[in-house]
Amino acid sequence: MKITLVALLGSIAISLPFTASAQVDRIPNLNPDIIASVNCSGSLTGLAITNYYSDIYNEERAKDLIYSANIYSVAVMFTEENGDHMSKYGDMYEEIQEDAVEYIINRTQNGDYGWEDQYEMDKCVARMVKVLSSPFPEAMASEEARKSFRKTTDARFDLMKEIFKAME
Repeated sequence: MKITLVALLGSIAISLPFTASAQVDRIPNLNPDIIASVNCSGSLTGLAITNYYSDIYNEERAKDLIYSANIYSVAVMFTEENGDHMSKYGDMYEEIQEDAVEYIINRTQNGDYGWEDQYEMDKCVARMVKVLSSPFPEAMASEEARKSFRKTTDARFDLMKEIFKAME
């Protein structure tokens, strides 16, 4: 995923229009731990989607992985930064996550997903497990907050299914 992350950061810098130079200036202000977590989360989400459509995962398993990956990145965000930072840079973190989803889906669909990708995915899962096995930040401590987040994650997965079905 190091290659993925470099490609994603490069694509952010390259794909921004010249009029968006202010956004390019914002890249150094991003938190590396959050970048790593959203890249990981996006990669795992892409893998879950691919495995679901390859009949490797059933719907419940795909949703569980996506939920876990997303709750991991949110936990890192709450631990690492304050609300002001996330309000200011949340769109950039979301873009990194979405690019990671696309990257993994494209690599698997093109037959380019290999052992190096899996090695990086394994490291990602290890980082995720470490965070998820630690106490959650206070903002995420309530069962109600996690249920709400789960509901949102499941709804996004259902929307992805509808989009893929429409594209068939």
